[in-house]
Amino acid sequence: MKRASLRSFGLASLFVLGTAMAACGTDTTGLFASGGQATGASGGAGGAGQGGAGNGGAGQGGVGNGGSGQGGAGNGGSGQGGAGNGGSGQGGAGNASSSSSSVQSSSSGPMPPAVMVACGDVSCAVQGQSACCWDEYDFNDPPQGECVSGPDDNDNCSTDFGGNGQPGFESRIECQLPEHCPAGTVCCGDLMQTQNGNWYPLLRCAATCTYPEQRVVCDPQAPDTDCPVVQTGQGQVQTTCQPSTILPDGYSICRP
Repeated sequence: MKRASLRSFGLASLFVLGTAMAACGTDTTGLFASGGQATGASGGAGGAGQGGAGNGGAGQGGVGNGGSGQGGAGNGGSGQGGAGNGGSGQGGAGNASSSSSSVQSSSSGPMPPAVMVACGDVSCAVQGQSACCWDEYDFNDPPQGECVSGPDDNDNCSTDFGGNGQPGFESRIECQLPEHCPAGTVCCGDLMQTQNGNWYPLLRCAATCTYPEQRVVCDPQAPDTDCPVVQTGQGQVQTTCQPSTILPDGYSICRP
């Protein structure tokens, strides 16, 4: 976040006067508080001299908590051309401006835990481009389930049509439960159905999941009403959460 920066002003002789007055009135523990607590050359608490007033009084050029000279402002004070929080001078007002720039440090919280998905005998973290690669039909080199990394077109997970000695029919899995996906999306599987067998080339979080080409991946502990109502040849049907027969153990799919 951006904070107020150093504001420079003219008339060096009055700046020296403002600095000397600030040395008598500045509370270093209150540099970021609002309101002035010092007094100027003329004017009392709540009064004003030529050029404006801070909360607590100002002289010519004005000083507040933090101090200012003509053309400069402390936090809460005012000078010609500027003002502290609560005061005003000729030219406008600045909130929490001071004679030196301030810096506020920020720190981020702890990183969220990685999403882990079941992948046969192993579990895989699926942050970034990492995923589980599942080989339901053992058409490819072992192991049946392994963790991979990289984009889906360069992760050594053969999700294309295979068979007859060719690799394929593997599933790239990026989510296992609805809670693994951001709000407004679902864990969705792209279903491929062939004479040689069915498989899911990809399970990932998606904004839409359209039956019958796609199936919603569900939580078996959740009510069936979390599954969508789909249009079938027999009309609209409420799907229910059932264990998958072509994904690793622990995966369930919304089916009619």
